[in-house]
Amino acid sequence: MDLDWSKQIQTLNKEIMDWRWKVFAAEVDPAQLKSSVVEFLFPRMEIGLRHADITEEICNSWTSTIIYTICHRGGMSTIPTLNRKAFLVLSDIPDLWMRTQTTRASELLVNLNTTYCDCGRSTRARFCSLVKRTASELKRATTEIASHGINKREFCRIASTIQYLKKLNINIEVKTAGDQGPIALTEELGNFLRTLPSQEKIVAYTDGSTGKTPNSGAGLVIADRFSNPLWTGGFIVCSDGNNFIPELAAACIAVKACPSEMHLTLRSDSLATIGAISKGSLSERKRVRAAGRPWLNFCRQDLTAKRTHPHKGTSTPEQRGNDLADCIANRFRVLGEHRAPRDYFTESEERFLLRHNNINIQGDPRQYLKNIEREVMISEWKGKDTQGEFIRQYPTQIVKQAQRVWKWAIERGEGRAWLYFIFGICQWLPVNHRTHYNESSGRGRERCFLCLSNTIEDTTHLYQCPALKHEHSEINMAATQVSENGKSLEQNVRFQHRDLKFAKIGKTEHVFHPSFRPCIQVDFPSF
Repeated sequence: MDLDWSKQIQTLNKEIMDWRWKVFAAEVDPAQLKSSVVEFLFPRMEIGLRHADITEEICNSWTSTIIYTICHRGGMSTIPTLNRKAFLVLSDIPDLWMRTQTTRASELLVNLNTTYCDCGRSTRARFCSLVKRTASELKRATTEIASHGINKREFCRIASTIQYLKKLNINIEVKTAGDQGPIALTEELGNFLRTLPSQEKIVAYTDGSTGKTPNSGAGLVIADRFSNPLWTGGFIVCSDGNNFIPELAAACIAVKACPSEMHLTLRSDSLATIGAISKGSLSERKRVRAAGRPWLNFCRQDLTAKRTHPHKGTSTPEQRGNDLADCIANRFRVLGEHRAPRDYFTESEERFLLRHNNINIQGDPRQYLKNIEREVMISEWKGKDTQGEFIRQYPTQIVKQAQRVWKWAIERGEGRAWLYFIFGICQWLPVNHRTHYNESSGRGRERCFLCLSNTIEDTTHLYQCPALKHEHSEINMAATQVSENGKSLEQNVRFQHRDLKFAKIGKTEHVFHPSFRPCIQVDFPSF
């Protein structure tokens, strides 16, 4: 085996070029191309990207080809200078190189933790060989890799993946001894349950409470079949702000402590917790990637789980039991807010885990890395002076509006309007100022050819050009009509010049350009 990946790279390149040719031949709408990339092109390339030795330069060139194809179908001529990360964020298309490394990192974590096949032993051996250690020195190898950089090795995909993770400040570490409090609480609850008759049917009410600190609170209430409390307890758990962890922790302790001959009914207001526990045994891959792995591995057995309505009063016995568990969880959360962060519960955690900024990744590592991808792309986009002006001020509203605009474009078959929105948010529309930015002939091609104001045609001028008076009036009338129909915009609202305002209409936010002055009447200068 010569480990020559040229054939695989050629095949992947052919996939993209065939997709590009079909797009132009069928004259596909630009908005529909987003779905074809995410649902058709990337899945066909995923296996090759995961295993072939492909460089970052190749992935970036393929990403540029995809972006150029979509924008060319929309007739946008300023695509060569548009920030690539900005387009990927607004179009919700993953970056090819970052998604490749995310996939490889997820596979690396699964292979390091596997014990059922030879790929686990070989992966651990190759991982240790990066720092010239044997497979028996795993902990020392992970420490050295986390504290020192490594160079790219020929025919070794692990090296580039670890370099990518270190660039994101993510390290692969071996689990250490963690919090032992939940184990003691489980033993205490188990001893109490063994004192009850074996035929007793008990009900466990569990709840979790999370604040702004790493520590959260979890509460348990054990009751008889008539919902009379028999035992109450709680504890502090480190969740890093994820409320799913304390909810799951309380339920898992109740399940673990229950004797095998006793019937337990678990009642929780967290549907995610019940769904996670009810899955039972999982494949090794799903087990390693499961959210809340330490707690789910702690108790995997059959049980009867029912969901209670979340805190809708105390009229029924179920609601009273749930309310009591919630009070206990809140009490331990407040107690944990005034203490140092609790150690992670690692009794049943996988041997290898990911740590980001000294925080254990307790959720799905692949989904966590996808979220970091988006954060990195948005951060790079915000660093641009002109293109990042709006995203720096309104990061949440712009991303949500981009999703709505894409849906509207799909419904009406107007993909160019979707591209117009993307380029407009980046202030990179193909106006004369942007198209002839490097023009040095002195012919004045940057001026507006529609009016006689002799003004440079940029994005701001589009909202003030006298030649577009009719279009401005239509926008004013449409905005006014929507505002009146929504019945949520206060009367006599005035939008000041150069102030970007949002008019909330139901659950929709309408964004106006800073230079646009929506009002009932607009006076334009005459020339």
